[in-house]
Amino acid sequence: MSLDWVKGRVRDGAAQDARLPPALRQGYFRPQERALHDHLAMAAELAGEVRLRGASGERTQNWSPLFEREPAIAMARALALPLEERRLEFEEALERDPEAAAGLLRRG
Repeated sequence: MSLDWVKGRVRDGAAQDARLPPALRQGYFRPQERALHDHLAMAAELAGEVRLRGASGERTQNWSPLFEREPAIAMARALALPLEERRLEFEEALERDPEAAAGLLRRG
């Protein structure tokens, strides 16, 4: 059975994909690609901003101690370091001034 008669009734703008607002069209929104270790390091930083409350409602501490003892967070922070940027910065400093390059090493 042919459905050619349906095509005759569809007009411009009547198709659902033609009615999408710009914000819903493909390519409008691009999520920021991040690795798992980047998300973990960011979560550990944000944990310092989340406050716990005591039984009477007073602010007691934040969540950062929960993350500070977690080995996965330490690994995530290490993996999230911008090593390539630091290497290039060191090489440029080494060419200009070896003493300044040594200071970069001490800085960590």
